[in-house]
Amino acid sequence: MRFRVPATTVMLIIFLYFVDLSAAIYSGAIYYICELMQYRIGRKYIKNPSKEHYAQMMIASTLAVSSVLLPVVMMWHLGTMYPRVICVSILTATFLHVALIRSPHLRFAVVTTIPLICAFYYLIILQYFERADVGVLLVSLLGVTAFNAYFMLAVFTYNRFQRALLIASDAARAASTSKSQFLATMSHELRTPLNAIMGVSQLLHDQPHHPASAVRIAALQRASFSLKALVDDVLDLTRIEQGMIELRPVRTNLKDEISAIAELHRSVAIAKGLSFELRFARNIPKDLIFDPLRVRQCATNLLNNALKFTDRGNVSMTVRTAQAQGDEVRVEIEVSDTGIGVPPGMRHHLFESGYQSDVPPASSSCHRPSGAGLGLSISRMLARQMGGDITLVSQIDAQMGATFRFTFTAQVAGPKQPDTTDTAANPLTMAVRNILVVDDIATNRMVAAAFVEAEGLNATQAASGAEALDLLARGQFDLVLLDMNMPQMSGLETFQAIRASNTAWASIPVIALTADAMPEDTARYLRAGLDGYLAKPLDKRALRAEISSVFEGRINCEDRNGHAR
Repeated sequence: MRFRVPATTVMLIIFLYFVDLSAAIYSGAIYYICELMQYRIGRKYIKNPSKEHYAQMMIASTLAVSSVLLPVVMMWHLGTMYPRVICVSILTATFLHVALIRSPHLRFAVVTTIPLICAFYYLIILQYFERADVGVLLVSLLGVTAFNAYFMLAVFTYNRFQRALLIASDAARAASTSKSQFLATMSHELRTPLNAIMGVSQLLHDQPHHPASAVRIAALQRASFSLKALVDDVLDLTRIEQGMIELRPVRTNLKDEISAIAELHRSVAIAKGLSFELRFARNIPKDLIFDPLRVRQCATNLLNNALKFTDRGNVSMTVRTAQAQGDEVRVEIEVSDTGIGVPPGMRHHLFESGYQSDVPPASSSCHRPSGAGLGLSISRMLARQMGGDITLVSQIDAQMGATFRFTFTAQVAGPKQPDTTDTAANPLTMAVRNILVVDDIATNRMVAAAFVEAEGLNATQAASGAEALDLLARGQFDLVLLDMNMPQMSGLETFQAIRASNTAWASIPVIALTADAMPEDTARYLRAGLDGYLAKPLDKRALRAEISSVFEGRINCEDRNGHAR
């Protein structure tokens, strides 16, 4: 409106110069009244959108354009070239205005162009009555039709671009809002275990011999595992969204796996005064081939939620299988509880990343349940990747608890082959004695060295790549645990220097220790030639397993080479 009113005022001043004063005044009065109507109706439409207001705005817009066309027709009747050029210019400028300003609202644009198109054809008819030349008429009709078609195409094209831009803008705003909510949730959830870690560590420092030290250490360990689980959830979400989660199906006893998961949660249920039931249907195959880690992750999340939102009654877990296709079976795991249930308004958001229920538990002490709102979202994506899904079973009453069904596809395992591998030898104690731990952060070195020494091995620490090379040159080592992100000389540069040293220790096994925990990081370091990979934070069992894996691989490789010779 800020552009239309001044521009139209200039056109009306031009009309005053060429046409009758009263016609220009009437035309201007109609135009300004229509513009005022558009403005007032538009404000009403914004507050209360309705078809009636929308139709009124279109009528006012069409009348405003038509009022400007009356002086244009009168100028054409003057018969001289200059006024007619101005007429065509004004009509073309009005078309441009419609294409650029009105086209985001396609109905407005189409309705507004109707008077313009009629005006063009009316001027052609006037010209034909003046000259009575059929050839000029046909050429004029063809030219004006092409002109109108071009501008209508421009209106539709620009409308499509505007809609795409609006959709992209809305998506960007929604993503920004979702990101802000997710970061706020993550900040809250990260601070919860961090508070425990910082508080308990200060208590242990100030009161190392306090009678409750063992309880405090257990709380510290729980907080650290909680923090690691939270970080793993974020990484899992990123990997799944990028399609980078790799399933590792292995032969597994389904009953044993589910029973182990249930036993881990039974103590929690008993501590809350709940009864816990585990039921297996008949005819469940003994051994199936599936990814036990991802199944455990999904089932554990459902059980955690059931126990979290249930204060009285029971939690049950039911497992059944159904034949799918060929040797495939469909496994169904239902987790039911008698907790607070899921209100209807929340069911559509349960599986959204970062969504948290604000419903308090059934007890009188209202608190917000913990969690980053990632568990169900990640579990559903994992279940779908395994050929199944996680769904909320329909319930009549929102206060009657909740039942979630987790399904996935597994293969029936064939006859088990006898294990011919020699398990008597332990490569961790037979092949490894002295380990060099390289990290620029003292705390990381201390933790890794303590884990190594807990296995009865010797650990030597180096704070840089240069120091590590010096120790390797002066000592005897069987393995290097090497941090990848060090200043001055990075882990990869240190590893390359080791391999290029042309010494007896040039082929020493090297395991990468790094906070780079994405799958592409693992592939990148293994492609570079490192023998193993461990992501921080370091876990003692994972460290032992990786060292064993590296040396088992070396022993098998040497055995194959010996047989070949």
